[in-house]
Amino acid sequence: MFLDENNTDEIKIKERLRQIGYSNLIKVFKLKRIYYSYILKDDNCKLKEKNKVLDTYVNTIIKIERNKECYTIKDLNIDGKLLRNIGYMGKEIGEKLEELLYEVMKNPNLNKKETLIELAKIQ
Repeated sequence: MFLDENNTDEIKIKERLRQIGYSNLIKVFKLKRIYYSYILKDDNCKLKEKNKVLDTYVNTIIKIERNKECYTIKDLNIDGKLLRNIGYMGKEIGEKLEELLYEVMKNPNLNKKETLIELAKIQ
């Protein structure tokens, strides 16, 4: 509920999706709509503005899910075994997967096995 929708971009939405999941994040925005309808019931203009912002974020969430964009490590087209095979060990594997996930969250087109291997080798 405390998600500040005024400063939310697609990366932050993916981070929230990762934390609480698709259906829970949709529920958060539905609850926010109910909350705003209650506290802004006397200001129809502000309520419409808030609902428009909330609709934008819900549509972004739906788009991310429909396009099967990556927002969890398990969605990466690379795994720890592959990183181990190219030389990563121990906690380096998890750290590298986190780095790669963030890169893919910024640019979904990077979520290709060959591209991720090259990125892992470069960094």
